[in-house]
Amino acid sequence: MSLKAGSLTNVGLLGGEEAPPSRQGGFRRVALFTADAEVVDESKTWRGISGIRAWREGTASRYQYTTEVFDTQSAGEDGYLVTGRLQGNFPGGTAKVKWRFTAARDRISHLHIA
Repeated sequence: MSLKAGSLTNVGLLGGEEAPPSRQGGFRRVALFTADAEVVDESKTWRGISGIRAWREGTASRYQYTTEVFDTQSAGEDGYLVTGRLQGNFPGGTAKVKWRFTAARDRISHLHIA
């Protein structure tokens, strides 16, 4: 498994799909995280696999949207900063987004969405 932005987009972590995600796709996304990972999204923090699964099934799946990735940058030895845009059926319809990842081996230990 790779933490490159393209791979994260391919499994739906950086964005939504036109159709609601499948249950199998949800498990595949959660498998990208370490057991003690944290996700910060909409000023809330989810911890551990069960918390991240709740985030994917709740907040992260509330709307249908597509993602356009503009740039991916290394942010230190184990970090990545990805910038992009979401377009979908959420209020406002378009949003610029920054995803900050911290990696631990081949998994994500921290994800902050702003």
